[in-house]
Amino acid sequence: MAHPTSAEHARLGSALRAIRNEANRTIDYIAGEAGLDPRYLAGVERGEINIALTNLLKTTSALGTTLHAVAQRAEL
Repeated sequence: MAHPTSAEHARLGSALRAIRNEANRTIDYIAGEAGLDPRYLAGVERGEINIALTNLLKTTSALGTTLHAVAQRAEL
């Protein structure tokens, strides 16, 4: 298993996962809405992948939230 790229990446991934779970959405659904591979998004949620800003914005949009809200949740 890969390790988080940094503590910040781990917190960001955890925040994205928590928001997704609260919305009762699967990773496949959010990845599909964002036009991303579910394996990529899973790696982001685990903090193993340094997500590009464009992909982060697509993901937050698919989650029905904002980058600001995710950053606050992740305490970034």
